[in-house]
Amino acid sequence: MSKNTDEQGNVISLLSEEDAKKYAGQHVCIIGFQDHTVISADFDPIKACQSAAAKGYKDPVTFYVPRPFDKFAFLETSEACTFR
Repeated sequence: MSKNTDEQGNVISLLSEEDAKKYAGQHVCIIGFQDHTVISADFDPIKACQSAAAKGYKDPVTFYVPRPFDKFAFLETSEACTFR
């Protein structure tokens, strides 16, 4: 399993602790992997993306911010996954 680290081995976080608490349980759009500015957030990922597009961001990085009690798994694969 790989970790999201920089050249020095430091773990990279996409959100500050304050933002992680603020947006817990929501889908967040940020400008990109270099600029972690939050441009929209919503409990519905489609609404979050539509809001970002309305602000002029055509290809934001979108992800779910888990709540502290959420059970959350991230799967890395080279093939598409289908959840049923």
